[in-house]
Amino acid sequence: MAAVDTTAVDPVPPRFSRFLGAIERTGNRLPHPFWLFWILLAVTALASWAMAAGGLRVTEPGTGKSLAVRTVLSAGGAREFLSMIEENFVTFGPLGTVTLIMLGVAVAERAGFFETLARRALARVPATYVVLAVALAGALSKFLSDSAYIILIPLGAIAFQTVGRSPLLGMIVAFVSINAAGDANPLIAPGDAAFAAMATEAARTVSPDAVVRPTDNMYFTTVSAVVLALVITFVVERVLSRREHTLEPDDTTTGAAGEAVRPAPGPREIRALKLTGWAALGYWALIALATLPRHSPLRAADGAVIASPLFDHIAVFLALFFLVIGLVYGRLTGSVSAGQDVPAFMADGLRSIAHQPGDHDGALPDRRLLHEFDHSHEHHLHPHGRLPPDP
Repeated sequence: MAAVDTTAVDPVPPRFSRFLGAIERTGNRLPHPFWLFWILLAVTALASWAMAAGGLRVTEPGTGKSLAVRTVLSAGGAREFLSMIEENFVTFGPLGTVTLIMLGVAVAERAGFFETLARRALARVPATYVVLAVALAGALSKFLSDSAYIILIPLGAIAFQTVGRSPLLGMIVAFVSINAAGDANPLIAPGDAAFAAMATEAARTVSPDAVVRPTDNMYFTTVSAVVLALVITFVVERVLSRREHTLEPDDTTTGAAGEAVRPAPGPREIRALKLTGWAALGYWALIALATLPRHSPLRAADGAVIASPLFDHIAVFLALFFLVIGLVYGRLTGSVSAGQDVPAFMADGLRSIAHQPGDHDGALPDRRLLHEFDHSHEHHLHPHGRLPPDP
């Protein structure tokens, strides 16, 4: 980092800066999610014991029955808890849903489709809308899975630098957008299917026939993606941009004099994107045509469309959709050159489910994505002139 000009006046009020610092320090002190799970489990067990000891009773929704609180900190509660561990894990709805969709998503991601789409979207962003564009890209980043950090953060830096703004601020905007808005997506994605399965499991404790579909959340996530992107843009322009003078990178991050840095895909990739788009439209057109007949197997027995196998098992059609676009794009660009590439991509995608974000142990996507960036521009991707090391 270059030396910060200490004579510059920070327009952000000191009290607000201290408030932001307190939030950052508090968040950094939170334990790992693995330990948070056990902490919350212990808190729940203690709370159930206290409620049971106090004789608390609740009314069961739907039946009106009065039920006493049962605690796991008892002989009977411990037996029930231990007897249900394996069954709950194996029959947990989201497990199968996420696994199925990830098989298709992994092919599209490892083939490079999502990366090229993100690069194309940020290739020629006007200066006025660069913050909003990067924020929206972060809101759409759930399709990129863990690779979003490797793809969008460097692209955010380059997009900001291209319009004359701090590349470090672009990295911050991309990182915040991925984390804060990554689950608010206007399209159906693997996370939506997982959340729908979780909601169905919870709803069936009240109504055994309740079904929550991935499409049920589209209204909320569509609006949320836009709202969160606008909020991020407002905060960046009104707060963070006032401290942009403190985010000056070294001279090595500016590249050669007059060098134009553009993360735009090449003609072959652009052509592959267009043809893949037509393939995507064709896929859903075939699904729509197959749904038109009243006695279609994709409809319910009474002819209903919403409460039908199509929407009840949308995970199957999403997995096939991502598989199709991944195969089309991969064949057109050469990233899928042999039949064994597809099962290899699927296996790598399933492996990523069990890993933390950024912890891939040399998995294919991240190594490929890192090396696909032009090595002559590596100094643009990190304020110290190199790509950040794997965590």
